[in-house]
Amino acid sequence: MKQTILLILILLVMLTTTAQEALKVTPKHKWDIAGQISSPEEFTASYTRMSLLNEKDNSAFSMGLFGNYHLNNNLFIRLRAAICNRIVNYYDENSDSTLGPIYMRNSSIRQNSKTLAFGFGKSVVEQKSIRVYIGLEIATTFFDKCYNIYNNRQTDLGGISFVETVTYTISGGYAVRVGPFVGCQLFFLKNFSVGIEISYAFQYLNIGGLVTQHDVAINTGSNSYFNNYDTTLYFMDTSVETGFSKIKTAFHIEYSF
Repeated sequence: MKQTILLILILLVMLTTTAQEALKVTPKHKWDIAGQISSPEEFTASYTRMSLLNEKDNSAFSMGLFGNYHLNNNLFIRLRAAICNRIVNYYDENSDSTLGPIYMRNSSIRQNSKTLAFGFGKSVVEQKSIRVYIGLEIATTFFDKCYNIYNNRQTDLGGISFVETVTYTISGGYAVRVGPFVGCQLFFLKNFSVGIEISYAFQYLNIGGLVTQHDVAINTGSNSYFNNYDTTLYFMDTSVETGFSKIKTAFHIEYSF
């Protein structure tokens, strides 16, 4: 629903500016170079034991660079590159033996990605201190392997006590996206501006592949019936999907000349 509303708004602005000659603008600059911080990419893999746990913290680093070259008739073309590093940690514990085994569990999921994009746009407002623009972008995102590390330390009254670590390594994949964007710049100096941009896209996702599950457990208790083990399993988990991506928000600082 949000994607549909955003698309309707962008199309209305494009139709309005095309129909009204009075809204034509002349760019003050030929080039824009910008650094950008944006919403992070979603994880491509969900094969985890997170259902047992609660989210503890979520950290992401998503940034990029883009350059705009302004043509005649207030049009511009764009090249953009971005990277994203994301980590989410989960945690759960029980310290009361009357409620069952005593345990402490945590899980960490991390994945990196890289994006390359080409787009074109149109300035619809170009004044002394503000620029408003709309456009369309084609992007490809390459996802690195997704890592899920699950740790479980557990003790019960029967003398069974163990430490288990399970590491899932899941192939990443790629996404091809086409979608609109709308943005605004505020100039605080002659050549410098800050801005915000909102975008979304229709996407084709081809993700997953080989999954490696490495499971190591060590007996730390008095019960000799629990044997240490170190096993590795391999299996396939792939997915091909089409649909809309989540709406993304980006903030940037820009130098125009």
